[in-house]
Amino acid sequence: MDFLTADTFIAEHVLYFETGDLTRLLRFYKPPLAVYFRNQVQVFSDTAAFSKDVVKRRETYTSAGVLGISGTTTALELVRDKQFRLWVQWDYRFADRIEHAATQSIYYCRQTPDGPEVQIAQTTHSYLHEIGVSLGEQDAATRPASG
Repeated sequence: MDFLTADTFIAEHVLYFETGDLTRLLRFYKPPLAVYFRNQVQVFSDTAAFSKDVVKRRETYTSAGVLGISGTTTALELVRDKQFRLWVQWDYRFADRIEHAATQSIYYCRQTPDGPEVQIAQTTHSYLHEIGVSLGEQDAATRPASG
């Protein structure tokens, strides 16, 4: 994987997330999928559960006034044994401003013949959380991360 491929991967994420094309978005994620946020981890054992979470997250972003999202690859680990990490900075567009680096994430991926698959997603910074928007991290399926 190179930066151009990573940027295409991120652009497709944005397109599919914003248009609600969950079928295409979910092809990047293969259960079991671990999602880390702050000191919590949520494990999705099937695509249906992750799909519900994505729908809820889209609704939360819309309710918070997010009109658009763009992502930038900030770092890309060399692929080793088909595994690599991808660091992404997400910018959020509101009616009156753009919040740069509103969310920062690390994606732990596996390279496949069909393209990258996310195995673990970790949010390291969230502007929406800072301003008090709940992103669902207290759901019943969420538990403290060990470590």
